[in-house]
Amino acid sequence: MGGVVAIGTRGRVQAFALAGVDWRDATTPADIRAAWASLPQGTVLVLLTPEARQALDGELATVSGRPLWVELPP
Repeated sequence: MGGVVAIGTRGRVQAFALAGVDWRDATTPADIRAAWASLPQGTVLVLLTPEARQALDGELATVSGRPLWVELPP
């Protein structure tokens, strides 16, 4: 099974580490795009804060298959 990564502000994503999720503290759109671009090989699921999903709008439109992504509730 591949990995899971959470992208967003530290306060929103750090707790996922308790479940074994790798997380990236990204607050600015540039940080968020850099975190997305550097996802580890084998990532199958990405958890995004609403702000991260918004910053990745263009990139997410071109995702075909993997990684799957989901927007966390506000």
